[in-house]
Amino acid sequence: MTIQHNYSINNIVTGKTKRVGTNPLFYISGEKIMSIAEKVKALIKPMITEVELVDVEYKKEGSDWFLRVYIDKPCGVTVDDCKAISNTIEPLIDVENILQNKYFLEVSSPGLTRPLKSKEDFKRNIGKLVDLNLYASTLGQKQLSGIIKEIKEEGIILEFKDKNIQEILLSNVAKATLVI
Repeated sequence: MTIQHNYSINNIVTGKTKRVGTNPLFYISGEKIMSIAEKVKALIKPMITEVELVDVEYKKEGSDWFLRVYIDKPCGVTVDDCKAISNTIEPLIDVENILQNKYFLEVSSPGLTRPLKSKEDFKRNIGKLVDLNLYASTLGQKQLSGIIKEIKEEGIILEFKDKNIQEILLSNVAKATLVI
């Protein structure tokens, strides 16, 4: 027996209230287990054509759940862009009934300290200073700062303050952000 719980959500951009239902935190698609954020990202990506879909997060903060959708475009994101994307994706998310909890939908720019997540993000920022948090130590450290010099098949080439150059495997990067 399945019990369906319905909750209202309030979209902070549009002020609309919607109803959503209950589903698990992870989905199994074939052999792949997908997080809710990955499922939402896969669902909405084809719908977002005017801007770049940077990332999707589904996080609990205090007693509230937040679905955050980060978008970007070369000339910058406006409030109207955020509203348009919110109005496009909100009905789709509700129809697919992906989220199990009451949540707040936030659509925004990733900001000046945009995280670098893909190889394309690193390519776009060649020549810029980046802070890296690593899963495993490289050069005896798990936190590095350097200028992105080049992108390789499996990693990035960083130049450090002392002019040393080192390749860092992308698979070892836990978090990367531009230094402003």
